[in-house]
Amino acid sequence: MDKLQPIIKNRFWILAGLLLPLAMYGFFSANSKLKAATESRETALDGVLSNIPGGTNDANEKYEQGLKKINEAYTKNVDQSIVGIWNKQQERMTWPNVVRNHLPKKFLGDFDYRGVVAYQAAYPQLMKDLQARVEPVMPMEGSRGFGGGPMIGGGQPQPADVPWQQKVILAASIPQAHFGRMRPTSEQIWNAQIDIWLLRLLFDAVARLNEDKDSATEAILRRIDTLQLVGGDGEPVLTGGSSGGGDAGSGGYGEAMTGLEPGAQGGGYGGGNQTGGSKVAPISFSPAQEFGSDLDSSGDGGGGGGGADDMAYGGAGSGGGGAQNQTRLRYIAESEEAPFLERGFYMSVIIMQDKIPDFLVALADSEWPIRVVRYNVGKNPHYSEKRTTGGFMPGFGSGEEMNFGPAASDTFGGGSGYGGGEGGLGGVGAKTGIPGVGNLIQNLPPFADAAMQNPNLVQLDLCGVITMYKQPQIIIDAIDNPAASSENPDQQDGNPAVSEELAPAAPEEPVPGDSDAAADDATPKASESTTDENVNSSELEKL
Repeated sequence: MDKLQPIIKNRFWILAGLLLPLAMYGFFSANSKLKAATESRETALDGVLSNIPGGTNDANEKYEQGLKKINEAYTKNVDQSIVGIWNKQQERMTWPNVVRNHLPKKFLGDFDYRGVVAYQAAYPQLMKDLQARVEPVMPMEGSRGFGGGPMIGGGQPQPADVPWQQKVILAASIPQAHFGRMRPTSEQIWNAQIDIWLLRLLFDAVARLNEDKDSATEAILRRIDTLQLVGGDGEPVLTGGSSGGGDAGSGGYGEAMTGLEPGAQGGGYGGGNQTGGSKVAPISFSPAQEFGSDLDSSGDGGGGGGGADDMAYGGAGSGGGGAQNQTRLRYIAESEEAPFLERGFYMSVIIMQDKIPDFLVALADSEWPIRVVRYNVGKNPHYSEKRTTGGFMPGFGSGEEMNFGPAASDTFGGGSGYGGGEGGLGGVGAKTGIPGVGNLIQNLPPFADAAMQNPNLVQLDLCGVITMYKQPQIIIDAIDNPAASSENPDQQDGNPAVSEELAPAAPEEPVPGDSDAAADDATPKASESTTDENVNSSELEKL
């Protein structure tokens, strides 16, 4: 054991000297084998890769055909959806019964001569029935200046005998066509009837808002001062300063109401004196600030196409000067490729302040798409803290009250822009409208003035866009090629004009003031759209 003591004492160094070479040998030996195996595998893979033939630019035909089939199914679904929208839209695209046998098969198509004559004769009653939808306050009967008839009821003017509750003071000029003694063109007939459809949407929204009220003194929306249908090139015109309102998404409107007194000069109303010593921001604004100029830059300055139509139509006309004869855009950013048309509208109304959101919602809930793009709010210019009590008609039909409303401002007046006067056609040669349609501000009953004296009433000026879809191309193709449509029944779905005759559907619900003949509406028959074909999402998986 004594001889082993030196070995035991130095055992660490002895074992380290033996194990270290063995470990190094094992590492390098294994590493060399791993490297050899890696090189061998890389060589084998390179050989496999080199044996693969070069690729080509030819598409995978199976995959290509599968994608084409799926895209065709998607396109068919979109077309059928548009047909469904068109069918739904036709529920409100009604015509007088006297015209239904003369309707063209295509949307915006040509009328025959009898259809032109029949529509021209029915048009005045159509406008009167349109006006009745809003349940307007009518001038008193038997007074001088309205109808020229003799006094009745012991010499005292009597309330108008109308089959509706009088809720809204309709001081605005209603956009209307002025056919004159000449026969209108098919384009003018379509424009006039389309505007009736659009105005019905606006009036029906007002009627829904006031449906639970019994009179103008209880109504939510009590007066319409301005009503216009406008077009534009879609490029907003930035003119003037902000009028303190907001867009449709803004949550408040208090700033627009500060500092404005009834009759304030520069506030969009004629007459009156400025109060408070500072200039008040106007409540009214030009629709061109949202929709762009309505002057057609591609036109030749008048005489052709839309220009001739605008000269006969009481829409958003010019206030005189050289611009009066220029061609005007009827729709907003109209495009032949787009499947729809958009027409702008501008309204100035007197409404209960806390019910403004309800009115905006009523417009948005219309059967055709309506979006409000801007609104301004200000004080009620018809409110008077010192009400006069003398006479049966205080505040209406005489004095400076006639100048109230945006129609008398520089923005809308006879100078320029979107025009003023009768239905928007201002300046020299402005045509008179249909008697008793719009501009109902004279000889109103006493409750009309009382209805304006609620301190919660404010003026609301707003503009928006109404969307109307065109006739789908699949229906137009079926009309042009009846043989092909008979072979493919799917193309006939939603086509109101495939058959030889346009059979009338059930008439609309009667509105107050509808007549028996001219105002009975009929809509072309439209079949229900077929169920959309579902696209099989497993098509790609199979590929």
